[in-house]
Parts: sequence; C-alpha cells; structure tokens
Amino acid sequence: ALNFTDMQIVQMARKYSLRERYARQLAYGVARVFDNDLSVNLSQGLTTTVGISTDTLVATRLEKAFAILESNSVPRDELSLVLHPNVYYKHLFNIAKYYDASQFGVKSLPDGAIDFLMGVPVFRTANMANTASALANYLIHPEALAYAIGNLPGGVPSGVRLSERYGESLRIKVVADMVYGHKILRTGGGIIIKTAK
Repeated sequence: ALNFTDMQIVQMARKYSLRERYARQLAYGVARVFDNDLSVNLSQGLTTTVGISTDTLVATRLEKAFAILESNSVPRDELSLVLHPNVYYKHLFNIAKYYDASQFGVKSLPDGAIDFLMGVPVFRTANMANTASALANYLIHPEALAYAIGNLPGGVPSGVRLSERYGESLRIKVVADMVYGHKILRTGGGIIIKTAK
C-alpha cells in the first residue's frame, strides 16, 4: 500500500501517467510475491535435485535432469525450464554444445538468446527461492504445481486488485491485493537444478 495526502492526489490527477506508474509498481510488487511463493513451494515440494550449490550449471547436469524426468514418464514436450537470470546469462551461455553448430550441425541459439533448449521453452525470473550462496532453478511439468487466483468479493475479476481507501489525516491509501493459493500436485513432476550464483 502507498499513502498519499489529498494535495498529492490532486497533483497526481493532473499527471495521469504518474498515478498509473504507482499503480503498476504496486501491482508488480504483488505479482513478485506470488511468483516467489510459487518458487518457494517448488523448492520445498519437489523431491529430486541435481547439481550442487557451489558449481556452475554444466550440460551433463542439465541432461541428467531431462533423463530423470523422461525415465519417470514425464512428457518432455510439456516441460518448462525456469532459470535465474544469473544462470541463464553466466552459466547456460557458456555451454558450447548449445551454441556451437559444429557439434549438432545446427545452432541451438540462432539469435544469440535462448527461447527453447532441447525443445523445451526457457523462462527467466529473479523471483526464485534462493539462499545467500545458491540458486534454485527448475525443470518442471505443469502438473507439478497447481495454483488458483480467486475472484474477489463483488465480482471483481481475478488478478491484482487496486483500490483506494480514504483514511485518517486527510490522506488516501492506495492498496494492491490478490487472492491466490498453490499446491504441489506431483512431487516427481519437476526437478530442482541447484547452481552457484
């Protein structure tokens, strides 16, 4: 929530983009909490981990994660790879076999960026369940984790809700909130890939 005096609200009304910017900032903050909660649930609920927290991501560990999931009959074409930006840019981009065409006959990274790796979409987010020295990344199937975003009272559609409340001291409180829940459904439906920062 953010508090604004009546005078500040009047001044912001003249600059609509400023008011919209504050609203986006609040909504983004709520979305980050949601994203982080999903990651924490994955880090605590998935049963298999590859990699170590003191080393960089190497191709053999990544391929081991794929092999484990495929051995457990998890469909590869439905997987997603979720990486911390440090791992994406510092670790993955240093694995030659994924960008050197001489090894496979065709480059895996035709545009210099990874959108798909071994046929699996790659997503980046800094909102991961990490410790001071280690990063948690995930190779996951959609059935590993379920979440629901609830409708708020009064028929307000799902998602982040922004509201204004008039309070004491001649000020307005702008509040962002969201109703959601999440649960691990398939503990073997994903793998935690640990790496150093």
